[in-house]
Amino acid sequence: MEEDTEYDKMTIQSVDAGTMSIMMNNEDNKITLSKNKDQLLMQNIRIKTADQDVINNENPLRFYIYEEAVIEAEEEEAAPAPVEAPVAEEPVAEEPVAEEPVAEEPVAEEPVAEEPVAEEPAAEEPVAEEEKGIPGFEAVFALTGLLAVSYLVLRKRE
Repeated sequence: MEEDTEYDKMTIQSVDAGTMSIMMNNEDNKITLSKNKDQLLMQNIRIKTADQDVINNENPLRFYIYEEAVIEAEEEEAAPAPVEAPVAEEPVAEEPVAEEPVAEEPVAEEPVAEEPVAEEPAAEEPVAEEEKGIPGFEAVFALTGLLAVSYLVLRKRE
């Protein structure tokens, strides 16, 4: 950055590396600010003025300087949902277990009074819920919307 370099309507007046500041002026092209306007200052830098009703010495026109920027990213292809393939079970050779004869003792049978058993309705198996994805940008947009609304409400109060 050098002195006397012009950027649209602005000219660099001085550059101070010690304080890391740049002083710019606009001598040739006067800018008139009026309420609720958005004016180009230089390249992507703009001035936005407030929409206040009363502008006087006690309440001067409020404004802010900002730079327009577009944030872009490469679009990712929507990856298909991973499908769980059924796991093929390998046949396991089972060794025959040698059964040893067990001496059984005779069990005395007691008479059991039979009570009618009411059939219970078959319990329905709970339906497996679909897995919900990990929350992503939806939360960011929701928070941004809430901040924007709160900003507008607070701005109207003043």
